[in-house]
Amino acid sequence: MSRKSTNRFANWFNRFSLRQRYLTVVLAVSVVILASSLVTEYHIRQTQERSTHSIENRNQVQLASRSLRNAVWGAEYALQAFILTPTTWYREAVQMRIRAAMRTTEQLQQLDWPHGQGLDASIREIDSALLELNRTANRLMDIRSDVEQLFPAANLMDDTLSPARTDFITAAQLAMQELKATDKDAFLRDIESRFQSSLRAWLQMIGAFRLYVVRQAGIYSDTEKGLNDAAHDISLYYNEVQSILRELRELEHHPGFPLQASESLQQMETSTGIWHQAFQQFRRMRETGHWRADFPIIKDELQPLFAGIWENLDRIDASVETAAERDVSHWTTLAQNLRTNIMLLSGLVLITFILGYFFFQRTVLTPLSILTRAMNQVAHGQYQERLPAPASRETSNLLSAFHHMQHMIEQRQNELRHQTLHDGLTGLPNRLLLNDRMEQALLISARDRKPFCLLMMDLDRFKEINDTLGHYVGDEVLREVSRRLHELLRRSDTVARLGGDEFAVLLPETGVPEAQTIAGKIARTFDASIWINDQQLLVDTSIGIAAYPDHGSDIDTLVKRADVAMYVAKNNGLTYSVYSSEHDPHSVSRLAMISELRHSIQQNELELHYQPKVAIASGELVGVEALLRWPRWKDVPIEDLIVTAEQTGLIRPLTQWVIQRALEQHQAWARLNIKLPIAINLSTWNLEHADIDATIGELLDRFQVRPEYLELEITENAMLKNPERAQEILHRLSRRGIRLSIDDYGTGFSSLAYLKQMPVRQIKIDRSFVMDMMEDENNAVIVRSTIDLAHNLGLEVVAEGVENADIWDILQILDCDIAQGYHIARPMPADRFVDWLRERAQRLADNTQDTA
Repeated sequence: MSRKSTNRFANWFNRFSLRQRYLTVVLAVSVVILASSLVTEYHIRQTQERSTHSIENRNQVQLASRSLRNAVWGAEYALQAFILTPTTWYREAVQMRIRAAMRTTEQLQQLDWPHGQGLDASIREIDSALLELNRTANRLMDIRSDVEQLFPAANLMDDTLSPARTDFITAAQLAMQELKATDKDAFLRDIESRFQSSLRAWLQMIGAFRLYVVRQAGIYSDTEKGLNDAAHDISLYYNEVQSILRELRELEHHPGFPLQASESLQQMETSTGIWHQAFQQFRRMRETGHWRADFPIIKDELQPLFAGIWENLDRIDASVETAAERDVSHWTTLAQNLRTNIMLLSGLVLITFILGYFFFQRTVLTPLSILTRAMNQVAHGQYQERLPAPASRETSNLLSAFHHMQHMIEQRQNELRHQTLHDGLTGLPNRLLLNDRMEQALLISARDRKPFCLLMMDLDRFKEINDTLGHYVGDEVLREVSRRLHELLRRSDTVARLGGDEFAVLLPETGVPEAQTIAGKIARTFDASIWINDQQLLVDTSIGIAAYPDHGSDIDTLVKRADVAMYVAKNNGLTYSVYSSEHDPHSVSRLAMISELRHSIQQNELELHYQPKVAIASGELVGVEALLRWPRWKDVPIEDLIVTAEQTGLIRPLTQWVIQRALEQHQAWARLNIKLPIAINLSTWNLEHADIDATIGELLDRFQVRPEYLELEITENAMLKNPERAQEILHRLSRRGIRLSIDDYGTGFSSLAYLKQMPVRQIKIDRSFVMDMMEDENNAVIVRSTIDLAHNLGLEVVAEGVENADIWDILQILDCDIAQGYHIARPMPADRFVDWLRERAQRLADNTQDTA
């Protein structure tokens, strides 16, 4: 035997070759088919004997299916009745029917026949749907029984519409009070008349809105016409209010226009816009059906659940019917024919495998070997202009796919390069490509001594479009903005999207005057509305301009200063703004304030004022709150001082100074036999320092002050920013005996779960709710609910902003514990506080004598 024949023979029996694997598979399949034929012969006889038992099993399934149908139908009928008449009887009927359906489903799962018919998935779907139906039905019945849950639109009325209405009325009344207190000429009488007209039109609009709400509830017949009429009246009164406000705005330029009237006019315009926008949202809720919480549950959850159950029950019944028909008409005939068919199939498969092997050898294996050798040559750099012609279409397609793959790899590399340097949504250059072109512009401008400008811009009210109309509409707006900018600017200019609604424009060889002209053109191009899905959208932009080299000689500086100019334009309602150091928040004046603050802390130039806190039930003085004052910068709000200290890292020495000064004052008062707890506010930043409790403990020891005479007030947002860390630090402070309370309760994102876990003894209701209790019923409800909640949790309640005796009386009725505000006393220096204590003691003694 020759060497060539020996190699060919070895390849035939090589265990790694496709031929050997094919022969092994053919042999194994043949054995399996022959064995299967014998086994099938045996099972056919057995199946004929079991067919009788199968009929009995199907009858059990059919009876269970009918019982399940009756239970589900009863639950659906009882749920419909509960929706019309929410009574306990109907609720119990729904739950009883669903439980009955669940028990029947369990019986179905225990039967063997459904498992053999592939109905497990249907039964599991029914069981899952019944569980979900039980939860959804209970949730629907809870909502249907609770009016507040049933009508979610009420939150919009409480949170937005009602405050806007109150703000408008308050502003108008303040303006008219000032005008009444002033000697009026004809001009002032005209202004007062217009304010009265605006208030009257506003109240008529509010009345029309209330009628709209009543109409929406379906109290009157012809609800839709009534709603349209009420909405039309609201639009008329709204336009009348807008017209009067515009007239007042035109008169505002007159030198005799009062200051309070001008401020009230601004507030009235703001409240009008907020109220009308909220009304439009309220109206959309009604039109979409989401003003009632039960409609979406019925439509989107309950109806699909019932439909799914009926569909699966129909599938089970259909399977039972099909199986019965098959058993009756075809089972015996099929069993007889299978014997012959299986034997024929075995022989046919063997022949097919044999023929298939030779066909596979000629059409696939040989051409594939040729292609493999050619690809190995290509892999080793032995390129060929033309590969050998394949023997089949499949191998030809494989060769074409190989060439196509090379082309696609190159194309994909180009696409990845483009994606790295461009924005995926708009196709504009991104920040990386913008920086590269700015570097080129810097080199060219430095060489040619020519300026260039950078424009930073973002879209006004874009977040409102995104939140209201969805991200799809927002993306379309960004694409349209990109298209307009690209068409407007020169080819040498670069328009880049930096992210969100922020864009940048690089103008090579352009000075500030030309950049201002271009910025004006950009602003005018947005005067035309953007139409998306038949919706007309108006988009404005704020543009900041920074020039090289006047405003910066590097990329980071130019970007930051263009950004500063953009925010100046946005905050002042300007189309564009050129950078100026006066507008930079990191200006010299701010740095001077930071420097003086550090100096004032070191030189003890700050002051603490103290405001008393009194127990409402007994009138006893129970403590004071220490409030920071800075005499050197009286015009700077304390809130801005705290923010500056947090941003510059001065908050830690500032907090330590406040605590130390308060403890010194407590020590001084103790020598006068004045022993009152002193409350101090902790910043959010203070809770980020793990050693704050050790620092406070050292100060308590140094001044020999018992921990219960120090009270720390922490805002809700401070605790919720990092709840785990806050909880750990507050527990350490509490274990030292320091009293803890929550400040400004109600203004943050209150969490009852964290409130229960925090070791606080007291919560302080924010003054914004307490001061408006007399005018705003919603605030009164919030105060009452907060007091009840705190008492149920074993906490004391302090009400801030007690400005008059009426608020004191209401808080006394609501069983509030402690009051703080101008009705008791204003914040005062320590020496004045001692005088105030003596005066208060004298007044109490005089009142006691008069009573006696």
